[in-house]
Amino acid sequence: MNAPSPDRMLEAVAASPERVAVHDKAGWLELFARDAVIEDPVGSAPHRKGRGARRGEDELGRFYETFIAPNEISFEVLEDLVAGAEVVRDVRIHTTLSTGLSIVVPAYLLYELVEEDGEVRIRRLAAHWELQRLSAQALRGGVRGLATMTLLSVRMLRVQGASGVLGYSRGLVAGIGGRGRTIADSLAAAANRRDAAAVGALCARSDACLEHPAGAAPLGPAGWLEVLPASSRLRLERVLSAGWVTCARYEIVPADRAAAERGVLFLRFDPAARRIARARFFRPDTGE
Repeated sequence: MNAPSPDRMLEAVAASPERVAVHDKAGWLELFARDAVIEDPVGSAPHRKGRGARRGEDELGRFYETFIAPNEISFEVLEDLVAGAEVVRDVRIHTTLSTGLSIVVPAYLLYELVEEDGEVRIRRLAAHWELQRLSAQALRGGVRGLATMTLLSVRMLRVQGASGVLGYSRGLVAGIGGRGRTIADSLAAAANRRDAAAVGALCARSDACLEHPAGAAPLGPAGWLEVLPASSRLRLERVLSAGWVTCARYEIVPADRAAAERGVLFLRFDPAARRIARARFFRPDTGE
């Protein structure tokens, strides 16, 4: 099946924060496909449309009531990148919670989209941000921060039950964490040395795990290094880990300082091997 046009996908993605901002719950839920899933943050238990319905709410409805309804939320969009039927948004999420505490969360949002009943809908929303960092930021708010975390826990328990609290808390302990950030730095260093063996050692499968650009046929280490311009340097910034994924802004700077390639890198890790299972480079020119 062909992917929807980039313009239609971007419209669907932009509609989500617009409806969140005005607390249009019904309109927000309509943006999601029949089999939609939300992972927010990645690493916590996912919320699925149509599953666990009670009191007229499925898991997406309860997600809205827990995290959106009591808060004021706006998105500062730094960049949108399209690849096939996916959109990556580099954002800062500004949230004022019910206690008046304001927090800012840097995040990379990955949307998978599908055409359903003539409309472009969101099949999967994966929000990559660090739950530990958010919790620490809230607690720096002193008494108000502690009150905020307590109220959130109480609301989650009331709306989602004990299983919801436990599922959300999983994001605090499960995943690649700081090791993912270290491996991302090692990948950049190995690329800059053009060391195919070192790149391969970071991958769970060394034959084909790197998509550059995202959506292209995966490459092995040697093939990927050939894609990089001669003597160019790979640089990473704003690196974060959520669950078993580490994300970063990347920049590939040619030796002659000509126009650099910039985008967002996703590294998905094999939980058993704790090495890269799939590396995907989303860049501005990957749209169809």
